Amino acid sequence: MKDDACYYCGKKATTKEHIPPVCFFPKGSKFGLFTVPACDEHNNAKSKDDEYVKVLLTTSADLMLRDDLYPVIDKSERALARSPAFRATVLDDPEPAVVILPCGTWLPSSSHKIDMTRFFNFFNFFARGLFYHHEKKIWKGAVQVAPHFLLRTDAEDEDKLMSDELLEQYDRANSHGLNKNIFYYNFVTVFDDASPSKILMYVLCVCFF
Repeated sequence: MKDDACYYCGKKATTKEHIPPVCFFPKGSKFGLFTVPACDEHNNAKSKDDEYVKVLLTTSADLMLRDDLYPVIDKSERALARSPAFRATVLDDPEPAVVILPCGTWLPSSSHKIDMTRFFNFFNFFARGLFYHHEKKIWKGAVQVAPHFLLRTDAEDEDKLMSDELLEQYDRANSHGLNKNIFYYNFVTVFDDASPSKILMYVLCVCFF
């Protein structure tokens, strides 16, 4: 693949796309990013989705006690305070919730509706960029996103089983990524049992923060 071809569409690249986006990295920790060639349409046009997903993830209760992520969490909080419209978008349709700390303390909080269209759009671009970086070619097939961290406790058994199978592919010690406090990934190739040379799918297991 030529270095001047966009990772998404193959048209002439005019810029570079960071994988993950730069906004995911705190100041002073912006290392371990990959870059892939991109055209304007498949880079700048999605910057708002990048920011939306970053803020969505960094306002998660799971990251409350991560001191190393304070700079990026603080930046997300300031972005919400700076723009009432953006805050309303991220913290849409709030409902009362409770956060239970490791020490057993209960804290009142809230849960919010997620814009799944923007969420899936982000990971569609991200997966294609990561595939290009890893395989040095454009992925022309479909992308299916399985956000296991959003799995409800009352989910169907089939969905729970698929989530467990995907989680088995996560191997931090042997994963790709130079800054694993922010991001790492595993790349799995699934072959057809009946035809060992036939690839059925690729599985990208991604961990942020």
